[in-house]
Amino acid sequence: MASHLFCLCLLRVLQGSAAIYGLRGKKGVNCFILYPKGRVSLIQEQQMTTVPDANIRCIRVEGTFDDCQVNYLGLGGKEESERLGKTM
Repeated sequence: MASHLFCLCLLRVLQGSAAIYGLRGKKGVNCFILYPKGRVSLIQEQQMTTVPDANIRCIRVEGTFDDCQVNYLGLGGKEESERLGKTM
């Protein structure tokens, strides 16, 4: 049975490109990156949003990193973080 990994990332400044380049093109992996509009440099945004791989999707969120976190928690991230024993 094939498995599929869904990766939802909240990113502050530098981690975006590293996460993307580590997961791009991977079969069975979909990666969604949430980042705050206007809170990353133009170069960093271009690095994240110009990746041609279909399994990478970057989502610009209006507001701050905290707003990204609210969206993450609303998508079930809180329960998963608690399950893994991590705090937000």
